[in-house]
Amino acid sequence: MDRLDYTKGIVERLRAVEQLLDAHPEWVGRFCFVQIAAPSRSAIERYRRFAEEVNEVADAINARFSAPGRSAVCLRVSHHSPREIFTYYRGADLCFVSSLHDGMNLVAKEFVAARDDEAGVLLLSLFAGASRELPEALVVNPTTPKSARPRCTGRSP
Repeated sequence: MDRLDYTKGIVERLRAVEQLLDAHPEWVGRFCFVQIAAPSRSAIERYRRFAEEVNEVADAINARFSAPGRSAVCLRVSHHSPREIFTYYRGADLCFVSSLHDGMNLVAKEFVAARDDEAGVLLLSLFAGASRELPEALVVNPTTPKSARPRCTGRSP
């Protein structure tokens, strides 16, 4: 859930999904990344170009990694009602707020508020103001180069 805004890290988030599926092809057909992006400032050329870029990246990922009847990326560029958004939050196993620069980011707080079942994981950019208010979240730097990230084996220690 984000405004379709270049400060939200949407392209970087999509590239992370691409890297995940590239490194772990066993997730193809079993994993779907849902990106809800409310149109924002569409009269401004930079935002129109950004929207085109997001669509192109999502289409390229789906061309590589979708399985029959299952998309790897479900991009929803439209406004959604609070009830619809709540349904997405409740159905998600993970919410990744990957803001590159953000004052607060209410998405993080909305996800936590929607999850009264205490399920789901909040992965939060250290550049979102909410990272200082939600210490239970897993805080990450979304700009860390792939080569500097710890290797995940998928096994418990």
